[in-house]
Amino acid sequence: MKSSVLREMKKEEFNDFFKILESSFPAKEYRSYERQKELLDHPHYDIEVYEEEERIKGYISSWKFKDFNFVEHLVVCPDTRGEGIGTKILTSARSKWIKRIYLEVEPPEDKISRRRIAFYERNGFELNEYPYAQPPLMPGNAEIPLLIMTSQGKITEEDFHEFKRKMKGVVYIY
Repeated sequence: MKSSVLREMKKEEFNDFFKILESSFPAKEYRSYERQKELLDHPHYDIEVYEEEERIKGYISSWKFKDFNFVEHLVVCPDTRGEGIGTKILTSARSKWIKRIYLEVEPPEDKISRRRIAFYERNGFELNEYPYAQPPLMPGNAEIPLLIMTSQGKITEEDFHEFKRKMKGVVYIY
């Protein structure tokens, strides 16, 4: 059996990534095709592919900063859901990146959002209770109230404000 690997996505694989992104997230939670593709040239942005037995099973897009990495999207190919691929992607990313990882989740207001938070908690992330809203990713959209989860324990209020500053100054200007 071939091993699993998390590798940098090739530009020609972008269309497949974007199709899965569209089917996995509400439209307000990702950029337009053109804007998302433009990010491939940004020095802080990266999309990695998770492969098992030479078959793509998921993707993780992230922003890499000096002190932390921010996971923008974690997507699993629809035909491999339920196989633990999300956990494998996070495990690979955590061992490869070493730094603290931040990610956004919806507040635990329904069954799906509670399950998502529990998934990340099982994978070593902790929920931080600071008020946060994701700026709109598409013109005309409203902010989205979210919560921040982090690996390597909870963050301080000072860390949270630094995170927000980088999100608004780098990530959410696109």
